[in-house]
Amino acid sequence: MYALKDEDLGSRGKGRRLECTVCGHSWFQSRDRIMSMRDGMELVERPQYEIDRIMLNIQENKSPGFVGDFKLYVGNIAFECSEQDIYNTFKEIGSVGEVSLVRDDIGRNRGFGFVTMRTAQDGEAAMAQLDGTEINGRNIAVRPSNN
Repeated sequence: MYALKDEDLGSRGKGRRLECTVCGHSWFQSRDRIMSMRDGMELVERPQYEIDRIMLNIQENKSPGFVGDFKLYVGNIAFECSEQDIYNTFKEIGSVGEVSLVRDDIGRNRGFGFVTMRTAQDGEAAMAQLDGTEINGRNIAVRPSNN
């Protein structure tokens, strides 16, 4: 929920209490953070797989922000690939917590990124089964992340 008009901020106009529609967490946000957005930024809808991850975390009594225990580096990714493409490949192996592609200043995929699997077992399986797999014409490299 976002307050987008001045009258939505109430009579004092200092800010508003917001609530996450996925996990129910609520917080107070100041007027300047609600009413303005930095240049080059935009609101985008959260992908369904992230909403599913948050809901699973809540069911398992974990923090909504938990993404997993095993982070992988994925290299040689085709520039046309999106996070969803990588997610779809890795979800065939196990439970994916997060996919993050590294992008340049104009938003283009730089050819590598990171995938966090929810368990170490799924991470080991992903490395063993997906290293060298072709996605959009390129064979990806899957290694343990060093960060």
